[in-house]
Amino acid sequence: MRNSSGGRANHSAAALLIMALVAFLLMVTSVAAEEEEVKLNTFEKSIGEQAAEQILQQYGGEYYPPFPQYVVIDEIFQRLDGAAQRRDVEYTLTILNTPQINAFALPGGYIFLTRGLLQHMNGDPQAVAAVLGHEIAHVELRHGVQALARQLGLTLLVELGLIFFDLYNHDAVRTAGAVLVEMTRSGWSREAEFEADAMGMDLAVKAGFDPMGSVYAMDFLRQLERGQLPMAWFRSHPDEVERQTRLQEQATSYWEPIPSQTLAEQTTPYTALVQDPLGRYTLSFEEHHGAHNLRIWDGQNAEYRSWPEHFSEVSAAHWSPDGQYLAVAGKDTRSHAGIWLLDRYGRGQTPWRQIPAGEFLSLAWESSGQRLVYARAAEDGSVDIKLAYIGGQTDVLVGSAGRGVEKLLWNEKGVLWFHQPGEQWEGVSVPGVTPVRPAFPVPRVIAPDFRPRPEVTVEGEGDDTIFRIRRPSIVLP
Repeated sequence: MRNSSGGRANHSAAALLIMALVAFLLMVTSVAAEEEEVKLNTFEKSIGEQAAEQILQQYGGEYYPPFPQYVVIDEIFQRLDGAAQRRDVEYTLTILNTPQINAFALPGGYIFLTRGLLQHMNGDPQAVAAVLGHEIAHVELRHGVQALARQLGLTLLVELGLIFFDLYNHDAVRTAGAVLVEMTRSGWSREAEFEADAMGMDLAVKAGFDPMGSVYAMDFLRQLERGQLPMAWFRSHPDEVERQTRLQEQATSYWEPIPSQTLAEQTTPYTALVQDPLGRYTLSFEEHHGAHNLRIWDGQNAEYRSWPEHFSEVSAAHWSPDGQYLAVAGKDTRSHAGIWLLDRYGRGQTPWRQIPAGEFLSLAWESSGQRLVYARAAEDGSVDIKLAYIGGQTDVLVGSAGRGVEKLLWNEKGVLWFHQPGEQWEGVSVPGVTPVRPAFPVPRVIAPDFRPRPEVTVEGEGDDTIFRIRRPSIVLP
């Protein structure tokens, strides 16, 4: 009891000390703006450092991922750091050794991800960049300091006062740090989250990442929450539905129409990927009773495959660049329009996308095979061009085609579609995505193959040819 009362007394004393300093500050003349900025930055660093120590203790300390994973995460973080605007902040990234799925930021540039978040995201660079960009944005916008001032019932002059009078009082800083730790659990305000989402996506795009990464990351985290995993993200990052909607709208703004002159000069011919990249299957289409059906020739077994029996009509079919999936757009035997992703053996009967009315006209793969763009016609005939990650559930509108899309193409110029009424190509440019290539890649060690192999020699010609097989000689390394 005595220790508990003493703790409360120290806490109250620290709070009173802060209030007294504010009152004294109001009687002092103003300080130069530049000097105030330096003092505020110092205060941010002090309370952030104090809170960071407590965070490490409460979340199991620091986790050190395997080196190949570390260099990738570090490359993502360094690129985002380079895109950040505040040069007065030295950003640091710490991975916490906890299975919880969460991420947060502290004033002074302290960024935290949990081991659980990285593991469940499977190290996807775009999703990780989206989460890191969001947390860096909180620091860029000083959300932590502003929230702390509101929590203590003070104004921004509090922090300036603490530093102006050179008060590096350990009790005061410790109190502020403890409040910050609690706030990482409850999260920032609703508006602060919206602001961090918007700036975080901008930072990611400037650093060469896909704006769709933010949409995909939110998609991914919502799926984990439905799976009842140990989620802390949505307890500290609320309003996920509205945030998802805003992220979709913002992501759309990065796709810009391509000038008609550029499209007229586009030289890449339209070619449907009908040949399996792995060289086994060939696609062909035939018209039957007014509907287009898909035929799949299995070159290995010299026979047609039966996969098309699942569809009453097929409007488009394309292999993914790596041959892992066959994307089929059409209607099933109940005349429900959808897009199916089949594996190389025709498995995957659950639609990847499905609509109650309208139809899917065409589709195209991105070169990495991670994203798919498709043309969807509504009942009134208007056509939307939408894009999504294969593992995601949310699409982003990147263009509208009015009526009639016969062909869809994704090449180095962007996403292009052939517009039937005007008999011309239209399109949008795709935000540039720079692959993650660590500056110091992990060397690949190739182990020598010591398996013995027989020695084969050929003697003679024609009918007199003799093949001799000798026992292999083994030479130890």
